[in-house]
Amino acid sequence: RSTACDTARLVYADWLDEQRNEADAARAEFIRVQCELALHVKQVEWLKNMPVQSWTGSEEEGNLLKRLDRLLRRERELLEANFGAWT
Repeated sequence: RSTACDTARLVYADWLDEQRNEADAARAEFIRVQCELALHVKQVEWLKNMPVQSWTGSEEEGNLLKRLDRLLRRERELLEANFGAWT
């Protein structure tokens, strides 16, 4: 489910990429990661409480959880690396 807010954020992320500098590219990636995570709120909440290895459901859902786990880690990496510049 995409919202107008997500659309505006993704347009901004595209604009940041067009600026062709590392700081803006990192912020663009961060925005895209957050938008994708927002599409899967229930699964992300589950991941915050349980390791992905404990999943016992379908393979398809397990693959989604693995992707979301990678996105959560990337979100944290980007924020830690750029927090000072972004605030």
